[in-house]
Amino acid sequence: MADSRRPEEWPPEGQGEALPDFAKVDGEWIWRNYLFLYQSGGGAPQPGAALTIRLERTDGGNAVGVDADRLAAQLGLSAASLRAHNRAGTLFISGRRDDLPGGGGSRATYRFRVGNAEATMAFEEGIKGSRA
Repeated sequence: MADSRRPEEWPPEGQGEALPDFAKVDGEWIWRNYLFLYQSGGGAPQPGAALTIRLERTDGGNAVGVDADRLAAQLGLSAASLRAHNRAGTLFISGRRDDLPGGGGSRATYRFRVGNAEATMAFEEGIKGSRA
């Protein structure tokens, strides 16, 4: 069977593996140590921006969580079907990182694909906090 990945898509390391026990969240890796699906249990996702959870890596960086309900809705799937695609390696991803205007952070943008359905999510990183 031919691989239906586009040239910019790659098979991420650890895709479909369970998160480690210390994560204390129901989830699995999309790309080990960088991107993971988690089950929020928050019901139907609301449109617009949303906060996500992160796991701290041993190098001090963060692995970013993707709410399975939210991504599944954008792809027209159930969360269970999305996780099955992730485990089967048929949830394809590609990504890029851009510096934010004004410096001090970056934005990672990921494109997710299952079959012909696509969704895009962006995650901002390294934004410095401030006080009023």
